[in-house]
Amino acid sequence: TETADSEEATLLAIEMLTGRRASQIVLPLAGGDANAAWDQLNEAHKVSNALAARIDPHHSSARSASGFGLVPGRAYCVVTSGEIPSCGRMMRMRGFTTDPEWRGKWSDGDAAWTSRLRQLLSYKDSSDGTFWIDFSDFCRHFTSLFVVRVSMPPHFAIQSSWDSASAGGAPERAAFRHNNQWLLHVTQPNTRITVELTQLERDQSTLGTSAGRKATAGTSSEARSSRLSTAVAAAPPLHMGMIVLMGNTASPSDGRRRKLWLGENELVAHAEPVALRSLTLELVLQPCNTPYVLVPYTTSIASVSAFSLALIGDENSGGGSVARASGHGSGKVPGGVPEESSPMSFGIEYISSAVDWHMGVVRSSWSKAQNSADYTALFDNLQATIRLHETTGAAGAAATARTFIFVETVGYPGDVPPSIGLLLAEGAGGANPLKQLPADAKLMPPQQRDAVFFEISLSVGACHVLIPYLAEGEAARLGSAFPKMEIWVYSENQLELRALDGEWSCEKCRGPNAKHRQCPYFSAMTKMEAIEAIMDQRLAFLDEILAMEQPAAA
Repeated sequence: TETADSEEATLLAIEMLTGRRASQIVLPLAGGDANAAWDQLNEAHKVSNALAARIDPHHSSARSASGFGLVPGRAYCVVTSGEIPSCGRMMRMRGFTTDPEWRGKWSDGDAAWTSRLRQLLSYKDSSDGTFWIDFSDFCRHFTSLFVVRVSMPPHFAIQSSWDSASAGGAPERAAFRHNNQWLLHVTQPNTRITVELTQLERDQSTLGTSAGRKATAGTSSEARSSRLSTAVAAAPPLHMGMIVLMGNTASPSDGRRRKLWLGENELVAHAEPVALRSLTLELVLQPCNTPYVLVPYTTSIASVSAFSLALIGDENSGGGSVARASGHGSGKVPGGVPEESSPMSFGIEYISSAVDWHMGVVRSSWSKAQNSADYTALFDNLQATIRLHETTGAAGAAATARTFIFVETVGYPGDVPPSIGLLLAEGAGGANPLKQLPADAKLMPPQQRDAVFFEISLSVGACHVLIPYLAEGEAARLGSAFPKMEIWVYSENQLELRALDGEWSCEKCRGPNAKHRQCPYFSAMTKMEAIEAIMDQRLAFLDEILAMEQPAAA
């Protein structure tokens, strides 16, 4: 790297360059032990780690180092190290070819070089930025030594993507549950795992359309069009993060299902979102009866981008093979198969539809549910019915099933979402909407958030009614700009969810055997919405570029 102002800046530059977490070996000038530093240095080289060294320009050694041709503040690569017969502890280092080289012992042209040593070390006397240095001289001048693991092969490698259905946003968003999720199985105590999330280049297939659309708005210069196209292609990466959670513990089956929300004391580790191409999370995990849940996410809901996950264990961890995941789990995924020669201490498995919750969804607008719970007009709101089915082939099937109900506001552009609530009338449903409130109806008070949700045990076979509503005064605040609304229901049993307001509803999407949205019309609609969101994002970016290129007013 170029000359850095501080040790911290050098460390950050190395991490941004490699996309990996860097650490330090404490050298004698920083209070460390020379023998311990030498052992750590060689151990790092044995496992093909990358090493860089630096001289603090403010340290007392900097002036002496400059006299020997070293550049304080510059990060030097430590190429190799080892005990050389008749020479002792030796290191080969590399700097910039335009910089002066080391002028002490073992420098180019030094009398200590013999013909035998030249052949042994493949030494060439040339101004190529590389040089040999004795470890004692290294410790006399260098103040910092950084280590980063860059070449350890992953035990598991996964390719997946975020899209309009699987980019659910950050953990604080209710839609977080839509993100792709993986189960992390750990079998050995103190299992160390490095998880690396890398955002791949976003699909460039629509870039020409975006750039062309902007160019036709008033520029015909080929050079300007070229700059705009380049600017779009170089759009910054999405903000992305990773989180590891405790798995569901209510039942063995639940342990293989997705997390629907983040509960108390369930957070294991969290890599906060950053706008970088690569992100690393270091884990030390203990065996657990329920698998951990790994969730990579982007803070931009419904954004589209491919990404890869690499899971790397320490030297005592077992290996695995490459596993590829589809965009939102419709493909055959799993987590790879371990090598027979290597004992496994961890494994990874995609949460597929075969083991996930049964679910249904109704989509509408808050204009259809704008009446508050304080008026009889509540019954004019959209009503949805839930019917849970008995588990096929189950002996002594339970009379009730655990059910999770979400009512969400989707795509609201403002900072303060509408205050929303929900009414549940158990067993009161039928072919027609309700006209009066049952005595045992459950009313969830309105909350000013993007979603309200709760867990409940519902009777199997009965027809239950859901009525979403807005808090008093919210309809007037929204005016005519009512956002979209979605009702999601998850259960351990097969379910049927349908709207009673006469809106078109696809039998395939809401049928008793439906687990995921399969409707081709819905698929086309969501893809068009995603393309529109991408176009808006890129056009906003182009507007910023154009504003920067405008000449200052005279």
